[in-house]
Amino acid sequence: MSVYLLLRTLKWLGMLAYGAGLVGALGAETPAGRSKAVQLWATLGFALLWFSGWGLARLTGVSLGSAYLSASMALSLLSMQLLIWSTERRSPELARAPGRIWAGRLAAVLSVAVIVLMVARPGARPTRSPAPAADAAAAPSQP
Repeated sequence: MSVYLLLRTLKWLGMLAYGAGLVGALGAETPAGRSKAVQLWATLGFALLWFSGWGLARLTGVSLGSAYLSASMALSLLSMQLLIWSTERRSPELARAPGRIWAGRLAAVLSVAVIVLMVARPGARPTRSPAPAADAAAAPSQP
């Protein structure tokens, strides 16, 4: 398996883990369940997403300062912060506060915005291929 495919697989697994943590945080019955979903799944997924994304950017030559990546990183940080804040338990009354529920929903919307930015890549320049093309190596050189 190539490094590129390994990093893409890790990125997908990270996205699934973050999504599981997000759904678990929004759908759990108890504050302890919400907190556990964020601490276990969302944090693991977030770390996998960032590390594999950094590796993919290095491998393909994409600048981490490009507009779509910078916006995606900022939105994903904000999404994670809102998700953590929405599940923070100081008292049972605060855990059910409407602001915390809306913060969790906003975290979900921001996560979708990150996915849209990463797929659409607005303003991105073409990148180099992660692996050399087989055709280039097989073609004879001309004098």
